[in-house]
Order: sequence, then structure tokens, then C-alpha cells
Amino acid sequence: MRRITIATVVDDRPPYADEVAYLFASLELFGDETRHARRRAYFVNGVSPQAERPLRELGVEVRVVPEVEPRYRLANKLSMFAAEAREQTDLLVALDTDIVVTGDFSAYLERDIVHAKQPDGDGYTMEMWAELFGRFGLALPLRASSNDARGRVDARLLQHRCADGARRGPPGAPRPLAALHPRADRRPRRVAGVHRTVP
Repeated sequence: MRRITIATVVDDRPPYADEVAYLFASLELFGDETRHARRRAYFVNGVSPQAERPLRELGVEVRVVPEVEPRYRLANKLSMFAAEAREQTDLLVALDTDIVVTGDFSAYLERDIVHAKQPDGDGYTMEMWAELFGRFGLALPLRASSNDARGRVDARLLQHRCADGARRGPPGAPRPLAALHPRADRRPRRVAGVHRTVP
């Protein structure tokens, strides 16, 4: 059986302390097979009993890690990656605290593929991605998708980008999710779960 860990990094302050409880509660309620994964919450510089108690009740292992760089909060995620590298984990699912799980996503967990979702754009050039993947001995994927906070999906082949990062033209234009669901035009919070490919 695969050893899967679902983990997140948390600052013990609003809204993050509440969000992490919703994340793991939704995993327990709606995660089906995924809810059997190990669960870890990495709190930066400490955790209050009020934030820790509901997580322990949900079977979440709570760990405290030191702050990595006070001027750049996202660097604290490095503590999670470093700690998980020392664990016997086959797959790490690293989620932000503002995620709510709405279904079983275990079918999407493949060991030989890196899935990453960065909302609202891609700050890396193709050269930067090639260097990052090359550092780990991985080939660049042939297909990429990006979503933004307004629910648009942009699917394109990586080979359609020129060397300087400009696109020659995507195979399909972005399609608003509002066309698929009448309530999708509201600015949603991010939701993890079973996703479908937009035609």
C-alpha cells in the first residue's frame, strides 16, 4: 500500500488556524480513499491549544517548525518539504490551508508525476522550469494547465511556447467555467477534489 501524506504549513493566526481545521475536516468527510492518508500540520513558531485540539481530534499530527525567512512567508513551506523528505512517504500532497476537499482525489496521485497548481499565472520562464526539472532528473511534461481565481482554465502544450517564453498560440482559448455552471461566475475559494477536464 502506498504511504501518502497530506500536509500543510500554518501560521497560528486568523484566518489560517480556522482554515486548516476546515481542510482536514473536509478531508475526513469527503475524502473517501484519500482520508486514509497520514495528515500533518506544520505550525510556524508554535501552536495554541485552541488550534491544536480540533486537529488532533481529526487524526492530524501537529508539528512545530521554526520560521525560515520572516520577510517571505512562503519560504516556511521549505520546512514541510525538508521534514517530509526524512519520512517514509511515497507521495506528499502539500495543500494550502484555504483548500476544502470535495471528493476523493486518490486516482490523481501518481508517483512519477509532479502535480502543481499555482493560481493566477506562472512566474517561471521555460528555461527556469527546464532547470528545475533537470535538477531532479525529470523530463518536462508535454502538457500544462493553469487556473486563475476567476475560474478560467488555460490548457496548452508546452511545446507551443518559444524559447523566450512567448506562446505561438494555444490549442484552445480559455473558457470561463461560468459557461459550464451558472454559479461559477462568483469568485470562489480554491477547492481540491475530483476535477474534470474542460472541453
